Amino acid sequence: MRAAGFSNPQADSRWTWRDPDDAENLCEDVWAEIEEVRDLNGDGQPEAVVKADGDQCWGMNQHFVTVLHRTSGGWASLIAFQTRFANYGFHARPGAAWPDIEIASGDETGCVGFQRWNGRAYIDGGTSAEGHICTLTPEGRAAGDGAAQARGTVAFPPIEKGYYAIGVSCAAAAADPTGVLMYLDERRVASFDGGKRVQGVEALGGDRYRFRGADLVITVSGRTSFANTYGDIHTHCPTVQIPRGEREDWGDLSGR
Repeated sequence: MRAAGFSNPQADSRWTWRDPDDAENLCEDVWAEIEEVRDLNGDGQPEAVVKADGDQCWGMNQHFVTVLHRTSGGWASLIAFQTRFANYGFHARPGAAWPDIEIASGDETGCVGFQRWNGRAYIDGGTSAEGHICTLTPEGRAAGDGAAQARGTVAFPPIEKGYYAIGVSCAAAAADPTGVLMYLDERRVASFDGGKRVQGVEALGGDRYRFRGADLVITVSGRTSFANTYGDIHTHCPTVQIPRGEREDWGDLSGR
């Protein structure tokens, strides 16, 4: 909280905040909290998102948000921004060190502005909707092109493509696949959760993948097994064990 610019904590989550651009501007009785702590860049170390609300500092219904990461000298801010109703979201990009950050100015939906990491700092990337790009600024396009070029330098950990049972035996997953069966290769992951849900996958280097749509990281323990963020063990199932009807419903993702 101190690294985010807050001091004098009160028992009821109120803080004093100092505007870094105006040393004389002290905002007292600001409601502030650590909104979430999670690994945003897949390096195994958590980042912290701090959110604050104070009409006298940022305006009616405006929230101040800052994203901090650990450095050798302690916590440091990657980006700070204002958003009405705290309407923002993180969307990972293949090969990029940090996710795009969509920042809505209110409660609108559809294409909103987003910030993109260019290797040194966050810059105006253009507009996007739930991670789907609508428009790109020249700077945002250049940063994305650099990420795309870097993507090829990250190798996928060796793992058998095909169907995986999640926390159950292959026989149990074949008998009732909903929620306990998935398909994985180096391009996509498909979840059997009662509907067709296919999303892209991203190699993070070493023994880790990321499922981009779910922002879920998996750790490969061998060619036929891996564990997800929640500790669920996934075990490879031979394609012949999966009922033909299930394979046909999904277009036989294995190609066999």
